[in-house]
Amino acid sequence: MSAVDEKLLASLQPEFDALKLTPREVRSLYRIFMKVDIDHSGTVGLKELLNYLEMGEAVFKDRVFSIFDEDGSGQIDFREFVLSLWNYCTLSKATLDVFAFDLYDKNNDGELSVDEAEELLKDLYGAHYAQHNPTARFVAFELKKVCEKSSLDIDHFQNFIQYHPSLLFPAFQLQNALRSRVLGAGFWERASERRIELSDGKFVPISRLM
Repeated sequence: MSAVDEKLLASLQPEFDALKLTPREVRSLYRIFMKVDIDHSGTVGLKELLNYLEMGEAVFKDRVFSIFDEDGSGQIDFREFVLSLWNYCTLSKATLDVFAFDLYDKNNDGELSVDEAEELLKDLYGAHYAQHNPTARFVAFELKKVCEKSSLDIDHFQNFIQYHPSLLFPAFQLQNALRSRVLGAGFWERASERRIELSDGKFVPISRLM
């Protein structure tokens, strides 16, 4: 690894320390990043990254990584790559639903509107899910009924998922696939345990952890 690479990793390590990522683990993630960054520009396109990881294109997948695309360029650097992966792959089943809720609560009012819930479904299952996916169509019908009866705050959302786990099934599939393709499920299980230690078992945004 060149001196420039070492300098970059050394400059970023204090941030990664806050997430309990060791220098050795960071180097492993860096090697994966460099395989994607074939032109050595220091950034990779979101679609390029997903294609390399054999994830295919989907709006929800783009959203997961674009959270850390700070300038909205569609490109992420190594720091953003690590933060995106860590933030998503260390979520537990109990906190992935909170992550999804926050991701689609666009106006940050603590509730999902009918339109926001519909956007979540389209991003997870595709724009034409109502025509091609009976399960998603049923979940959408039930979810809209809940939204029309009362505000869909996080408690109602989590209660809904308890009875309709298929709503976030594609999100779990994405997480499992990412874990498998990047350092393996065992690594992310250990990282998840560290996140629980850092957050006392609650969902805490990565910005607060750092």
